[in-house]
Amino acid sequence: MMSLEELAEVMRLAISPAILISAVGLLLLSMTNRFGRVIDRARLLARERRTADDAHASMIDEQLAILVRRGGLLRAAVLSATLSLLLIAVMILVLFAAAFEKFELAVITIAVLFVAGIGALVASLFFLLRDVTLALHAMDLEIRTDRA
Repeated sequence: MMSLEELAEVMRLAISPAILISAVGLLLLSMTNRFGRVIDRARLLARERRTADDAHASMIDEQLAILVRRGGLLRAAVLSATLSLLLIAVMILVLFAAAFEKFELAVITIAVLFVAGIGALVASLFFLLRDVTLALHAMDLEIRTDRA
């Protein structure tokens, strides 16, 4: 049976990953808000496209193409961040299981889960950065079109 002191140590070890879960959750909230805005903007432009003249329609088509790419990037970002959360949550479970059962591969398993979780988080941030870059490109395209 595990002593109270040993349990407290395991819980201390689990706090950092739990904080990471909270931080990634906030990041996910931001990403899903961006994703919703992309969808809303695409619907608005699709409605405008139905009544636009040829010159304006080509600009709308370019904007819609960018929005489709952004949507794909944001979907990948959300999936990667969710995978990161899942891996870190599993890591916490393995940490507790290892404390109670003392299985031998625990340290390696926990390390692999942590590295994979952080790797998924890095991938998620990369996809988010690409989305921001495309959003700025779309804004530049719209500003240039308005000036013409």
